[in-house]
Amino acid sequence: MQHPTESHWREALHVVKYLKGTSTYGLLYANKQDAFTLSTYSNRDWAKCPDTRKLSSEAKYRSAALTVCELKWLSYILNDMLVEVNLSIPLYCDKKSAIFMIENPVFHERTKHIELDCHIIRDHNKEGFIKLVFVPSKWQLGDIFTKVLPAPSSKLLLEKISFHPAPS
Repeated sequence: MQHPTESHWREALHVVKYLKGTSTYGLLYANKQDAFTLSTYSNRDWAKCPDTRKLSSEAKYRSAALTVCELKWLSYILNDMLVEVNLSIPLYCDKKSAIFMIENPVFHERTKHIELDCHIIRDHNKEGFIKLVFVPSKWQLGDIFTKVLPAPSSKLLLEKISFHPAPS
């Protein structure tokens, strides 16, 4: 922010154009009397980061660890509001190797640099707080927030998260 460049200006205009084009959209939360069901999609890709070049499996794994921490925090808030959260919260991940790292303790010996994350996810998975679920990349709802997608894919995922034009 102290030394903006032409590329920063182009990116800022890109964001403004996106916001202008989606200003009539909103999320619809249905008012159901059913039990509250929480599910989450974990997605991150630091492999494309020119600075860190982290491996994709590790990035997905760390993303899952951060997601579990956020779910814990969210569950505490919901409990404070007397909202019962059904446990074994599905945590959808589109990287089988990340799920394997979580579920296979032997594999963790080769990933000591992410040991803390290993324990967080593995423990919460074992106790039933979360349930790891593989989801193919084309159904990874997290992509809508982390990637530039082709129009058909974007439209499909937006519909899946109930992101619709607001009624006039």
